[in-house]
Amino acid sequence: MTTNRTVRKGLVDLHDIIAQTRRLVEIWNRQNPGKEQTPVFRTSLGGTIYFPVEEYKPYEQMTFRADYEKYAIDRVEPRSSMQEKRLCAFVILKGQYAKTEIARISAEIAENIKYAQIYAGEKSEARFKGKPASVVWCYFGYDQTDMAGHLHAMYSVWAAPSVRVRYFRKDRHAELVDGIYIRENPDYFLLKGKQHPGLSREDFILQNRKFLSLFVNMAGQFITDLEAVGNKELSMEEMQEKYWGWIRQVRAGYIDLTDLDIPPDDLHDWADEILNLAGCILDVSVLLEGERDTGQVGERERFLITDAIRKYNESLMNVVRLEKDIDF
Repeated sequence: MTTNRTVRKGLVDLHDIIAQTRRLVEIWNRQNPGKEQTPVFRTSLGGTIYFPVEEYKPYEQMTFRADYEKYAIDRVEPRSSMQEKRLCAFVILKGQYAKTEIARISAEIAENIKYAQIYAGEKSEARFKGKPASVVWCYFGYDQTDMAGHLHAMYSVWAAPSVRVRYFRKDRHAELVDGIYIRENPDYFLLKGKQHPGLSREDFILQNRKFLSLFVNMAGQFITDLEAVGNKELSMEEMQEKYWGWIRQVRAGYIDLTDLDIPPDDLHDWADEILNLAGCILDVSVLLEGERDTGQVGERERFLITDAIRKYNESLMNVVRLEKDIDF
């Protein structure tokens, strides 16, 4: 149970223990005909338990922030591929500037950060440590709300000459200015007008908690019954019949969740994680309908349902973690 396949961030998931037990029993049953065993697992958790089995030190990613006369760099994130070191800067402009000035700012940012030791993980750091970035994206907004809401007025690309052909794409909203590729967001001001929350902070929190409770309850119900399938007490066909209405409830709930108001700046990550959690359950609902032609839930769908539930449990942990840092 402590192989790299089952240990994630120093933890073993209860459901991985159950799955491994069932795999071992399947081997026993094949080797011992007439003495077959069926392990039974029951829980009312509707979630999982993570057991710490080894020390885990999360990778500490370097941060970069800087303030200049005409702009401020809010953060820099790694976007490296297997072949190239790539960085992405999120920038708050302090005024409206011509594209020639945007190009100059972009080149200046690229020069300042291309040797920054910012990587997604240890493998990427080992591959690119000490090397300059081949590509630097700059996403430009005008205030902190743009940064929190992932809204940009334009973005630019600085690229080394050897890779420009891959990153300077033809686009009617883009142009090359002094060696910098600049693409405007034609919908920025339309989206900016919708960026102001219509609900009070208290009402927004209340609405999101209502949907969080809804999806956690729906997920718990399904996960509990899915164990009955593993116990061979319920068939997948019976699950499909039992959860026909549940599938529609999940989809209706997800649509309603996506229609919620814009979150306050400090609640963006929390609201996004609730949406991600709900998306995992939505994936389960789609997979439970089975293959398009036959309607049956095959091995592929079962694997993907299990994977979606694993992601749901991880997302639920992220929600709990994020809530520790929020002043509700």
